[in-house]
Amino acid sequence: MRSNDGTTKPRAARWLLAIGCAPAVAFPLAAAVHDGWTPSTPLINQVESQLKLPDGSKPLPAYARYYYGTVEHGHHVLVGEFVSGQTTPGVHVVKPGHIPKILDGGCSVINLKYDTEKKAVIALFCDGVA
Repeated sequence: MRSNDGTTKPRAARWLLAIGCAPAVAFPLAAAVHDGWTPSTPLINQVESQLKLPDGSKPLPAYARYYYGTVEHGHHVLVGEFVSGQTTPGVHVVKPGHIPKILDGGCSVINLKYDTEKKAVIALFCDGVA
């Protein structure tokens, strides 16, 4: 097949060239999504000492508590997911994307978002029930 400049280029070569350019476009988008930070033990202890869990929850020590840090609207946000019955209770600091993703479970799964600059809970709720 002839190109606009009159040379012959196989379709596969043009296809590979297009694929080779795709990661350069996709990479900056992926990097922006994972703008995270690592929460410290003192921060987690401070936040946990102030939490009032939703009605129907078990005591905090009954949950495996997964935490990671992210940035939302210029604020450092501590994100947590507390899971009971499936894993060993305690605190687990993880990278974004390595937190359990459980969509049901009622208060056996609790979700937390905490704004570290405002020192305020943004969200604290139990999962739904299927």
